[in-house]
Amino acid sequence: MRKIFLPLLLLVANVCFGQVDLSLGLKAYYPFSGNANDVSGNNNNPVFNNATLTADRLGNPNSAYHFDGVSSYMKILNSATLNTTNKLSLVVWVKPMGFYAGTCHGNAMIMKGDADYLTGNYLLRFDDGPYQNYNNCSMPVDPLHQNFYGNSVQVLPPGYSPYIQANQWYSVIVTYDGNVAKLYVNCELKGTFAQGSATFTNIYDLYFGRLNSASFPYWFNGDLDEVRIYDRALNIDEVNVLGGCAVSEINTYTPVLGLNICDNKLTVEDASTFNTGDTVLMMQMKGAVIDSTNTSSFGNITDYKNAGNYEFNYVKSKVGNIIELKNKLTRQYDIPLGKVQLIRVPYYNSLNVSTTLTCLPWDGSKGGVLVLNVKDTLNLTADINVS
Repeated sequence: MRKIFLPLLLLVANVCFGQVDLSLGLKAYYPFSGNANDVSGNNNNPVFNNATLTADRLGNPNSAYHFDGVSSYMKILNSATLNTTNKLSLVVWVKPMGFYAGTCHGNAMIMKGDADYLTGNYLLRFDDGPYQNYNNCSMPVDPLHQNFYGNSVQVLPPGYSPYIQANQWYSVIVTYDGNVAKLYVNCELKGTFAQGSATFTNIYDLYFGRLNSASFPYWFNGDLDEVRIYDRALNIDEVNVLGGCAVSEINTYTPVLGLNICDNKLTVEDASTFNTGDTVLMMQMKGAVIDSTNTSSFGNITDYKNAGNYEFNYVKSKVGNIIELKNKLTRQYDIPLGKVQLIRVPYYNSLNVSTTLTCLPWDGSKGGVLVLNVKDTLNLTADINVS
């Protein structure tokens, strides 16, 4: 029999969030919850904003901003926290509602730099350049074949598919680690590119919704939400969290072979998928005593002992297959006879389940449990199936 274990935990802001730390390297964060303020603590608030509040992708009112594609934009003054060396991540949720038809057809979501050729620029846009073989400055706009892109993200013709559809929300993230640039759309890696010598420091102000140029304004028509700027490259776990994505099997498992109570350390079969800071669930799968007499009560449980005991914890450190836990264990476990396993638990701000979630089948030593943390909203558009 498989167990379904699906806690939805209400987490406060100062709790350790397992596999991700979304505050690490965060230089600006605009959740657009009723206003356009930066809540990162760096006070990178707009000094001009004529965009209008609208509903976000989950239907929450006054929780995103609409840009009209003609005159709407936000301006944030240049600051030290908006400049970085050669590492950067830009994050947005965006719903395009039209496609700019002016010269070169650019649609500027994020732009720091008043012209494309300036050293230290960073940007996040979409246009039809890849499909037009980068002749889009001399050809009519093609609204059916548009792609997202950023600095050093030179998408090869004819671009990636599916192309952008109007009135659809997208999670778009570009990352730079100093050597490689990556583009993710709805958590899917669309391309890996050589970053080259690109750096991200300049004297120019930051704009949402346009390029600060009379000749190439690149007006953006659509909605923006959850804009973030980091001075580091996000990892795939963080991309999945920010994009609200999950793979079909979201947990990893390992049998617990030994416990050193004094050092609060576990010896496990395989620690390769566990990392410092991970949220984990320790759980005893077996060990109950049943009636084995040749009577009508055969099979009845006479003593549960420690079967079913479980508790959440965090990985403090790892050396080989020795995992040190952050918090002392409070329950008893029968190791190894009770088939105790350690399960890596993913964390999400909000999660849209768009593919069936399942778990590794119980194989006699591990699996059979599906568990995740969701802080805000869990939207089930596909099944949870552990049959």
